[in-house]
Amino acid sequence: MRLVSGFDIETTGLSKKDGHRMIEAAILHYDFDTRKLVDKWVQRIDPERSIDAKSQAVHGIAYDDLVGCAKFDAVAPRLVQELNWSDLTVIHNGGFDAPFTNAELKRLGLHVRPDSCIASPVHSSASGRLGAGSAPRDRHHSRSDASPEICWCAWQAYLMQFFCAVVNLFFCALNVQTDNCVGA
Repeated sequence: MRLVSGFDIETTGLSKKDGHRMIEAAILHYDFDTRKLVDKWVQRIDPERSIDAKSQAVHGIAYDDLVGCAKFDAVAPRLVQELNWSDLTVIHNGGFDAPFTNAELKRLGLHVRPDSCIASPVHSSASGRLGAGSAPRDRHHSRSDASPEICWCAWQAYLMQFFCAVVNLFFCALNVQTDNCVGA
């Protein structure tokens, strides 16, 4: 069985430099061939700090919701295990979530396999345009942003980019001019 996983986080704010922290992580594992959910791991995390009002307005998670939850230091080893379990992990909003997660893990001397993750530029509002149906209602929660629709949309976009790159390399190798052919 080949596993593709969706990964998303919620945070106290946007800047690691300002000491913002992860407050929720969700990883949903799917069988690549059947697209069926195999396993999921959703964890709320006590950030040991306040949540920025703008961030709370987006995800709706208040600090009071996190009282009694595990601290990141206790959660991090399981997070790494979950991320490394999959053959491919699609990171929702990866331009933000990947560096944020890596910074949190680096603080503890941990890391994930660098070859197993792709960052999704796909947002829930775009899922309909990519054939995934309607966007999830609670799109700002990590569980719904790691949904199979988001995973498959990102995977299709990734494959399309790969296909275009291969076509361009093929035409470049034949010394045929294309709009995207570098060095021809």
